[in-house]
Amino acid sequence: MAVYNISKDPVSLKKISLRIWRLRDEIESIIQSRVEKGDAKIDDLAKEYTSPSPEKKASGEITLPLVTIPAEKTSAGKAIISEINMGGIRFFCNSNYLIGNSLVIEFQIPKHFRLNSVVLETKTFDLKSKLISDKKLPYRIQLKWTFLKPGERTLLREFLQSISLGKPKEKIVSEEIEPIGEKEQIVSEETQPVEEKKSA
Repeated sequence: MAVYNISKDPVSLKKISLRIWRLRDEIESIIQSRVEKGDAKIDDLAKEYTSPSPEKKASGEITLPLVTIPAEKTSAGKAIISEINMGGIRFFCNSNYLIGNSLVIEFQIPKHFRLNSVVLETKTFDLKSKLISDKKLPYRIQLKWTFLKPGERTLLREFLQSISLGKPKEKIVSEEIEPIGEKEQIVSEETQPVEEKKSA
């Protein structure tokens, strides 16, 4: 686990912006769009969204279907590159989610892509640091990738390899997910875990 100690020295963190929404909201958006177009069939959705897709060898560029999610149903997040691997991700978010929620994470990079996931852990942090974000991101969330859609595993592996910067191969392909530590410290002027949220 990467630990960032509090310091007065200038620190540069490699971060990625994220857009997050619930998988349920994505499915509802697709169904609503179909109904508006006079297409009420959902059998294909049940098959597509109920079980993870096996990884297939890419035969060209992987394209993502267009998904329109209302802005009020999306959240913003920031992830530190060192906290992303083939197993999951830890990031800061402006909204909280319950453990067990299925989320879609969109990486806001020039060649953006989306991954499906499930929430493993969530904590509330009193985080005040512009090193992470200019916006308030009071929640610390940990996810496990579910690779629900075809090509997701390939997209993630290619992304991690592109940012590896000499990182050992075993670190790139690792699927080990460490829990958010009770004594975890993030670079900030004031960081204090104040609450842990569990699902009912």
